[in-house]
Amino acid sequence: MIPDNPTPQDVKTALLDVILKPFNEFPLVGSSDWSALLCSIFTAVQRPILPTAPGFVFSATTAGSGKTTAARAVGAICGGSDPHIWPHLPGEGSDETRKRLVTALLAGVDVILWDNVRGVFGNPSLDAFLTSATFTDRILGQSVQVSLPNRALFLATGNNFIAQSDTSRRLIVCHMDPGVEFAYKRRFDLDPVTHCQHHRQAIVRAVLLVLRAYRQSGASPKPGRLASFEHWDDMIRQPVAWLAEQYEWLTDPMDAIDASQAVDPEKEAHAALLLALHHVYGAKVFTSKDVMKAYKRYVRDRDIDLEYSADLRGGQACRDLGECLEDLAPGKISSRTIGRIFSFREGRIVDGRRLKPLPHTREKRWEVVLAE
Repeated sequence: MIPDNPTPQDVKTALLDVILKPFNEFPLVGSSDWSALLCSIFTAVQRPILPTAPGFVFSATTAGSGKTTAARAVGAICGGSDPHIWPHLPGEGSDETRKRLVTALLAGVDVILWDNVRGVFGNPSLDAFLTSATFTDRILGQSVQVSLPNRALFLATGNNFIAQSDTSRRLIVCHMDPGVEFAYKRRFDLDPVTHCQHHRQAIVRAVLLVLRAYRQSGASPKPGRLASFEHWDDMIRQPVAWLAEQYEWLTDPMDAIDASQAVDPEKEAHAALLLALHHVYGAKVFTSKDVMKAYKRYVRDRDIDLEYSADLRGGQACRDLGECLEDLAPGKISSRTIGRIFSFREGRIVDGRRLKPLPHTREKRWEVVLAE
């Protein structure tokens, strides 16, 4: 039975002796990772009543660190059994991902474990899946369209995991670092997956006890609310953030989300572009054709040793800009390509700067400005 008025000692016992017991031997890196793990466990218990929930990623520095075992243990708490593993297929596009996700929902799975992700992860189908209470698609080989309720817990694993820009805010990453070269030789004193299967009711009861204690505490919610996951924020993130006030080895789960955003490759490329444009044009207004001229200079002079260049600063600025454009649009660069690069990133603030179009001009003109 869950006590009507859980005490701080009840919460401590539930948290340390029951909820986290099967996970104590995993080499989590820091407080944001313990908070990410706790969120995944709480979500595993509450997922059936949450319209949407972020996915959870177990990322490690090397193979054999226990990331898949940790994901399986969380999955066992959600579904009661060892979850089926869906291996990541390198090069898989959005259409293939959508078909696999629909297949999983048609099969009625409680947990989707996307294992051993390589490269930058994410696509529009996965983004839609993670933020949709129902998932609609056409059944493969038929002209029938189905709308499926989506209450599946999404888990993923990978070494040095990186998500693409739109996907990164939908995934909370738990990092592991065993600190040894041959991590696969380590042994667990307790089998986490078997323990979670055999003690699932006790873990669920302990989670509900902590959630009840939070609701009865009258604590004010922490600032910010995770877009697309508002109910999850209220029911999962806020209780964990409340626990973080009592345990220094925890932190607000929003920190883990911020950390994922910080290593977003698209954000890094966008920031580099804004900085390069600032170095080339300063406060001046420019057009796509102007940037194309700078790119042509970069192509012309790319083999020149800039150390002996008469215009060292200007040459380096053009080189930085040219490399940014090629990173953002592999293939042939043209004024039209540059225009699309700018339009796609118009107005987004990164590192205190944004790309601003000037209104009411026949040829679209741009400037890099400081965010207000």
